[in-house]
Amino acid sequence: MANPLLELQHMLTAAATVPGKVVSIVGKLAFVATPSGLVPVPSDSGFEVGDPVNVANGKAVRVQDDSAAPVYFV
Repeated sequence: MANPLLELQHMLTAAATVPGKVVSIVGKLAFVATPSGLVPVPSDSGFEVGDPVNVANGKAVRVQDDSAAPVYFV
């Protein structure tokens, strides 16, 4: 039996996000190129090849491109 305090600590610590880019989509899997290698993630969010994403806990979240955001001067 594992130590319950260690299990709780593991659940509470935030997983590090890894930046990457979608390089391939096969069926319901998107393959993301990261600095540590190729990572398969579910592609339920409608990713396209070339999308920048952050990968954490086996899921990918699309990163908004700053250059596409409108700039307002006041």
